[in-house]
Amino acid sequence: MVIPMATLQIEHAITDLTTWKGAFDRFEDRRQQSGVVAQRIGHLVEDDHYLVIELDFATVSEAENFRSFLEEQVWRSQASSPGLSGSTKTRIFVPADFTSRRQTDDHVSAEDDHAHRQQAYVSTDEDADYRQEEGGEA
Repeated sequence: MVIPMATLQIEHAITDLTTWKGAFDRFEDRRQQSGVVAQRIGHLVEDDHYLVIELDFATVSEAENFRSFLEEQVWRSQASSPGLSGSTKTRIFVPADFTSRRQTDDHVSAEDDHAHRQQAYVSTDEDADYRQEEGGEA
C-alpha cells in the first residue's frame, strides 16, 4: 500500500450529480495512470450541488501534473466536463509532521506526546489571505 504524500483537493459547483458522476467515472483509468491511490467525494452539508473531491498521490509532482491535466484538457471543454457550474478551486495538501517539534524533556506527558505526533495538512496554495479571513492561520 502506498501512503499518500499529497492530496489534490478540488471544489466546484455542479448542475446535476448524475451527469457529473458519469463524466468523473470516464476518467477512472486516467486517474489510476496518473498515480491516484485513493479518492473521496463529498458535498457541503448546506449545498449538495457543491462538491469537494480529494485525490491522493504518492508525490506532489503527480498531484501537480494531474491538476494541470484537468485544467488544460478537461475543464476547458464543456463536453469533457458536463455538469460543472462556475469556476473550480484546487489546492494541493501534504501531511505536516509535528514530531520534529517534540520536546525532548523527560517530563513530557503522554497527552502532550500524542498531540505532537498527530499530523495535519498544510496547503501548497496561495490562499493565505482567505484562511486569515476565515479565522485560520496564514
